Amino acid sequence: MSTFFLGANSYKGFYSLYGEYFRPGPSERLYVIKGGPGGGKSGFMRTIARSAETRGLKVIRLLCSGDPASLDGIHIPQLGLMFADGTSPHVLEPDCVGERGAYIDLSRFCRMEVRGAAELSEEYREHYRKAYCLLAAAGSVYGSIKLSQACLDDIARRAEGIITREIKRKSRVPGHTKRLFSDAFTCVGTVSLSETRSELCGKLISLDNEFGAAAHMLDILYRAAAERGYDVIVCPSPLDPDRICHLLIPELSLGFVSGRGGRRLHLDKTVAGHMSGGELAAAKEALAMHTRLLAMAHEQLRRAKDAHDRLEAAVNPHVDFDGVYDLAAQYIGELAIQSV
Repeated sequence: MSTFFLGANSYKGFYSLYGEYFRPGPSERLYVIKGGPGGGKSGFMRTIARSAETRGLKVIRLLCSGDPASLDGIHIPQLGLMFADGTSPHVLEPDCVGERGAYIDLSRFCRMEVRGAAELSEEYREHYRKAYCLLAAAGSVYGSIKLSQACLDDIARRAEGIITREIKRKSRVPGHTKRLFSDAFTCVGTVSLSETRSELCGKLISLDNEFGAAAHMLDILYRAAAERGYDVIVCPSPLDPDRICHLLIPELSLGFVSGRGGRRLHLDKTVAGHMSGGELAAAKEALAMHTRLLAMAHEQLRRAKDAHDRLEAAVNPHVDFDGVYDLAAQYIGELAIQSV
């Protein structure tokens, strides 16, 4: 079961891959689900996902970066279908309503206005604003760690050796790239979907990344793999989406992941070897401050989740969940027809 994130709580605020992940073709459809917190969006999609899987269809689950226990989308590639939560912060609209997409309005199943919902929503948003301020500060601190050109050249030479050994040319036609997050900074801390990476790639090579060196090597490996004809999955860093965190090449059953564990490349030693004593001390001080700021940001996300849970608890009694699941059953009936 492949699971990813399409959104990230990053140094730059909320970062979305929703718009680029699924662009329906002529025979595909995007269903955008609208509705408030606690209105059944995640349960609606889980019901459809389970039904699709009982019919032997592969389902890609897309988790919520705010609360990884919740679903933000499901993709059924064999049928060219995607269901996605299209509410803030990952606002999404169908490309061509009627032909390639449609709205599913679950707000109609909420029977009345919920007293206190506005105040809880504002509390929830305020915690997110504070979290993003702290994440911006953490990004600034982490960005103060600089790698010398000699260090980058050394990393590039090591990358070229890996390319020669592991990534033989497949085609003169460049491969396709898909970007997906397999990590997220969430209300429960950093969540890393290692099972998905292992499912797609039997051989995983880990790269030390305390000082941010892995992204430089991964960028070189990515460009080489795509240029040599391989379809690749690029997993950006959830904190800094402009940098690559993991690179997956399913056709080779080969992946390169930032962090420690398994077969390992000791990039941190390479970085430290190119730093003076003073530079290394400053880098470690920046890392310690970065860690403290992330802990403070995590606390704000935890408080936001608490406010969101109280909001959902207030809304739930007023939702006609039988109606929500009856509607899900109608879409399941359509899936049954398409999968025959």
